[in-house]
Amino acid sequence: MKFFFDEHISHLIVEALRCLEHHDRPDFVGKHELVHTKHKYKDHRGPVLDPEFIPEMTAEGYIIITADHAQKKNRGKHAAEAQAYRNSGAIAFWLPKTYVAPGKKSDEQSSEYKFEQAAKLFKWWPAIKRAAGTARPRDLFDIDDRGRITLRT
Repeated sequence: MKFFFDEHISHLIVEALRCLEHHDRPDFVGKHELVHTKHKYKDHRGPVLDPEFIPEMTAEGYIIITADHAQKKNRGKHAAEAQAYRNSGAIAFWLPKTYVAPGKKSDEQSSEYKFEQAAKLFKWWPAIKRAAGTARPRDLFDIDDRGRITLRT
């Protein structure tokens, strides 16, 4: 399976997860490919817009992992994002809102929070892979604070 992580998840955490996924063969891609926006679009100037990457990554067979809850809104400036998911047939997982760093923190607290984010994603990763393995096009999943995965209706 191929997973695409957007800019709402640290590329460093994705790299650590990729290393753990391939710990026994670092030179081998294996059965799971993990790609971050930063690496997939390294030559792109400016931010990669959601309506731009969603259909492209879906067409390439990627499952999208995000923490961008604005994408779920089907109104206003976010309507194009929600429509991109529907039209492309994407499979996607939304990490809980609490995954994103809360408010302003000191540099030390922000650094510590990255470790908390990594720990959460590492803990949820096996369940994400299991759910992704049985997902069908247009399956959109929410992950709650406890790591429970539910299919959005």
